[in-house]
Amino acid sequence: MFGNIEVQYKYLQDKSMIGTIYTLEIEKDVNFVSRTSRDILLGSNFSSDIQKIENSIKSIKANFIALEKITDDFESKKLITDAHNSTSMFLDNTLIMMKSLTQDEIKNSTSNIYKNYKNKTFTLCSRIKSYI
Repeated sequence: MFGNIEVQYKYLQDKSMIGTIYTLEIEKDVNFVSRTSRDILLGSNFSSDIQKIENSIKSIKANFIALEKITDDFESKKLITDAHNSTSMFLDNTLIMMKSLTQDEIKNSTSNIYKNYKNKTFTLCSRIKSYI
């Protein structure tokens, strides 16, 4: 591909650095979604937090797509695709659950809602953490 070993090294180094940045952004945004969904359960500004979650989900998905595009080898692509799928399941389930809540439910049943949230998301979170 390149005739010069220095150019090849620089190419790999840049690609590696870019991949690291995408991965760190994904991790940061997943943590933000998790934290913000817990804020909703504690009665924070519902509509504002839902919007923040939706924006973070868009960012996560865009970063996964970008990460997949810069990856050349099959094993890495498979790992990224698996991580993308597991993360998407967590994000989609979290958003659906948060959007299904009413202010009365949050106010009157926080403990039960949190237990349900924890039960539904724990397995998905464990899968995601295995990729990070």
